[in-house]
Amino acid sequence: MILHGCVLCGRDVFPDDNDVLKEKIHWDSEYRALCVNPARGLQPEVSGVSRNHAPRFIYRAPLNFDGRWDDPGYDLEDASLDPEDEVVFNMHIRVPMRCRSGFIIHASCYSLLEQFFSPGEVPIERLIDLFWSCPILGCGMNTLDWGHEYSGAFRVKEHYPWEKRVVKVEGSWIFYAPDIPEPFFLHDPWGALKNGKRIKALVRRARLDDKRKKRRLVERSSAPISGYAEPNCLTSLTLELLELIVVQLPTVDALALSQASKGLARIIPSNLGQSFWRSRFQPNLELGYAFEANKTNCLLDWKWLYFKFRDLTRLEPGLKNRMRIWKLIQSPISELVTLGWSSGISLRPLNIEKNQLRWTKGRGVIHPMESECPGYPDMKSRDFQDGCKEFYTQLTAIPDNIHQIIATTVVAGEAPFVSGLRFIIEGGPDICLGYTRGGKRQNLDIVGGSANSTGLQGFALSVGQKGIHGLRAISQDGRCSEWAGLTHKLLKPQYLVVPKRVISLEAGFDGFKMVRLAIAEYQPDSSQEDRPPLKKRKHELVSN
Repeated sequence: MILHGCVLCGRDVFPDDNDVLKEKIHWDSEYRALCVNPARGLQPEVSGVSRNHAPRFIYRAPLNFDGRWDDPGYDLEDASLDPEDEVVFNMHIRVPMRCRSGFIIHASCYSLLEQFFSPGEVPIERLIDLFWSCPILGCGMNTLDWGHEYSGAFRVKEHYPWEKRVVKVEGSWIFYAPDIPEPFFLHDPWGALKNGKRIKALVRRARLDDKRKKRRLVERSSAPISGYAEPNCLTSLTLELLELIVVQLPTVDALALSQASKGLARIIPSNLGQSFWRSRFQPNLELGYAFEANKTNCLLDWKWLYFKFRDLTRLEPGLKNRMRIWKLIQSPISELVTLGWSSGISLRPLNIEKNQLRWTKGRGVIHPMESECPGYPDMKSRDFQDGCKEFYTQLTAIPDNIHQIIATTVVAGEAPFVSGLRFIIEGGPDICLGYTRGGKRQNLDIVGGSANSTGLQGFALSVGQKGIHGLRAISQDGRCSEWAGLTHKLLKPQYLVVPKRVISLEAGFDGFKMVRLAIAEYQPDSSQEDRPPLKKRKHELVSN
């Protein structure tokens, strides 16, 4: 299968049938390649801008990031065989040395990535790791399955989060949404305000002249706000201090905070100062996609500009498409990128041979890293349309003095996944597996809130095709922790339990989540194969 959809927005890189010499080039025919170059030690890199001007199975792009398809001397029809010259690859299908393994992204979408992560660099290596972790949506979509619907670019059939997602098809057509003659996601997200006239006009109108400054000073006061209602920890603050707190919140959460008391309802958001409204234009907040507004040194009425930009987004389809893609960068991409991998330094070595352990494991549908391509014996494919891949494996000994377990979970699309585990050991360093930095952390209490420590008897898992969605820990005396991640009455838990105590644990991960978990007990005469999970009777488990 040839993956020809943009990994960010979900739209195809369409062939543009305009003549090469014409100036009007459709935005979704220009793309970059994010790839790994075997001629350069498998280093991740980003190509220059190329153009899909005719239907083709091989995508080509200048190797130089600043290069373009319309540079003098570059010919789209003349394929070079020199791996140091240009990027030539068949998406997931790769030929050693000549064809790189990689993905394509619209040039406009990559510009939005650069803007989101500025002033830093785009984390290419982490992004490629995430891309390889995602299956491909079938039914002709040929793009990555992040677990969402690309904010309305298409729809999937009804399903549970742990099941395979299938694109909804009506007759022979993919069911796109919204069902209007020219959906907004067909418009250029980067060039929405390219000429700058509309944004410059808005900025000029938002400048704070002397009359506006005077009116804003009258509206605000630095006095405490406790006089509005019964005082509490927030209403006793000055407006300036309250604003320092509220600027850290998404607008929805700030509005929810205003319902905490009558005093706050009078202040939030109507009487908040310019720093609050300007914060709405930060990359991780509501109007981060309107980044042109931050490119001025003038004093602006950010409250006025906030509402004007919201109105403009409803009217300007390109800006609406930019908002759609920006939200996809915010979640899940930026959240997954920030996950931090735990090195093997914290892992404990086994003092016994591995063949003296009896293993019990739970796993998603794990595919091999590469598979043969039918009819192409010299090619390997990394495609998969369901399940997951296992990139990394960690093995550690587990002591019997565990004081606390912390699970890290992350949401990819509509489904949460377990991404890491941290074991806090009494009198010793923590044991960390997987991605334990970033994400959401939840304490798995197996000691009943006491200061005691205990051994581990196993886990209960919520397992789906793509990996482990949730888990709860079970102590040596049968005490169960709360669930971390996904639990559902229709998803039967899989119990990994040993009769005595877990002495070793092995976990497999892809680019952001746990796809396999195995526990082991000591079995000196163990010559048996891994056994299926042990069934645990309900009366043997004690919930906190």
